[in-house]
Amino acid sequence: MSVNMEIFFKILRGLKFEPAAENFVRSAIASGSRLGVACSGGADSVFLLFWVMSLCGGKNLKNIRVLHFNHKARANADVDEDFVRGLCSELGVEFVLGAAESAPKKFSEEEFRKMRMRFFLEANSRLKLSCIVQGHHCGDVAETFLMRLARGAGLDGLCAPRAVSRLGGAVFARPMLPLKKPEIVSALKDAGIAWREDESNAESKFFRNKIRNILIPQIEGVSPGDFGKSVLRSHKLLAEDADFINSVLDSELESANGSWSRGSPLRLTSTILGNPALLRRALMRFLSSGGVLEALRSGATDAILEKISKRGTTFKSSVGDGVFFCFDALSKSISVERNLEDFELSLKIGKNVLPDGGVLCVKKIRLSADRLCAVKRGENDDSKRAYIDLSAVGNLSDGSLFARNKRAGDAYIPLGSKSKKRLKDIFIAKKIPSAKRNSIPLVCNKHGRILWGVGLPPCDDFKLENSSVAIELTYAPPQY
Repeated sequence: MSVNMEIFFKILRGLKFEPAAENFVRSAIASGSRLGVACSGGADSVFLLFWVMSLCGGKNLKNIRVLHFNHKARANADVDEDFVRGLCSELGVEFVLGAAESAPKKFSEEEFRKMRMRFFLEANSRLKLSCIVQGHHCGDVAETFLMRLARGAGLDGLCAPRAVSRLGGAVFARPMLPLKKPEIVSALKDAGIAWREDESNAESKFFRNKIRNILIPQIEGVSPGDFGKSVLRSHKLLAEDADFINSVLDSELESANGSWSRGSPLRLTSTILGNPALLRRALMRFLSSGGVLEALRSGATDAILEKISKRGTTFKSSVGDGVFFCFDALSKSISVERNLEDFELSLKIGKNVLPDGGVLCVKKIRLSADRLCAVKRGENDDSKRAYIDLSAVGNLSDGSLFARNKRAGDAYIPLGSKSKKRLKDIFIAKKIPSAKRNSIPLVCNKHGRILWGVGLPPCDDFKLENSSVAIELTYAPPQY
C-alpha cells in the first residue's frame, strides 16, 4: 500500500495528544534541537514517528534520530530491525541502532527494559538529544497502573508513565498517552502506513501480557464506563497529588541542605520526619542517588521508615551485602555506609582513588595574592579542598603523603586552635554522623601527623602564612 499523508494529517487533527509532552516536542522542533524517536517497528512507535515528522512539516528532518534496540530475543528481531532501518531510509531520517551482544540468558520484561534504557541514555548523551519521544498510549497506562497496583506501588509508582520525565540526564516525552490502540491502528491502516506486529504480544508469557490479554478484557466487560478513560483520569489526579507532595519535599530538603552533593549525608527537617509521605520519598531519593535502591532487600525501606518514625533514635541497619543505612538523630540526617576495612594508602602527585571510590588529588600550586589572603581569612570550603604549607613534607613528591581512615586516639591541632583536640571531639562538634566517621579520609605526612581530614579544618601547625606556594588537596566523594 502507498502512504497517503494527507489522510494521516487529517486524522491527526481529530486526535487529542497529551498537552505537556506535545508542547515539549513542538518546542524542541521549533528550536532546531536534535530529537530522538524510540521506534520498535510496532504500530505505536511507527505512528509516533510519522506524528513527529508531521510536526516538522518536511523541515528539520536532519535533527531526527530514530532509536531502535534489537534485544536479540525473538526470531523476528532482525526482521524488525531491517524494517525500521528501511523506513528511516524512505523517510530521510537517521537510523540509530542499539543491540544486545547476544540473546539474553534471562527473558524478562524488566531485563528488556533495562537494556533499552541503557541504550537510550547512552544515545542521549552521545547524540546530545533534547528529548527522547516514546509511543506509550492509553493501554500502556492501564497496564502499568494494574501492574504497579498488584506489586504494592505507592503514589509515585501509580503515576507512571509520566507525560514528561527525566532520568539519567535524559528527558522522555510521551505525547500519545490519551490515544487508544484502536485509534492508532485505524489511523495507520487508513493512511496505508505499514508496521510490524510483535508476535509475542499475543502470548501470555509475561505479566504485562497477562494483564493486557486476560485481566483488562474482563475488567472492561464489567466496568460501568470506559475503563481506559477512567484510568487516565485517575492517572492525572494522582500525578497532581504526587507533584504537590514532591514540591513540598523539594522545599524542605532545600531548606535543610542547600546545595546537596550525592554521597553526602542528607539532612531532614522536622516536617519530613513527622510526615510518612515525605519521609518515604526522601528515603527513596537518597537511596536511589546512592545506587543502593536496586540492591535493597524486599521490605527494607518499610523497615527503615518504621525505625525512624517509631524510635527516633540513632541507628545503623544492614540493607544488603556490606551496605548499611544510618540515621543520626542528633543531626537529623541519613547516610549510607559501606563496610570499609582500615586502609593506608601512599599518595602520588595527581589523582588518587581511595578504597571507597572517592578521589583525592594532590598538587603543588602557587596561589595568587588575593587567593592567599582569602585562605588566610578562612574563606575556604574544607569539605572539598585544603591548602597546606610545604613545610609539612619538606619537598612534595610521590609517597611524601598518605591517606588513611581514623584510628583510636587520633588527635591534631585544628586551624585556629592552640592545642591538640581529639578527632572524636571534632567530629561531634562538626555534627558528623558516627556512621560516616570511619569513611572520612585523613591526609598525613610521613611522620604520621594529620594534616587534613575531609570536612575538617587543616592542621594549624602547617597553615599558610606568607608563602604563596602550597600543597593543594582536593577531594571528590564516591559517585555510587
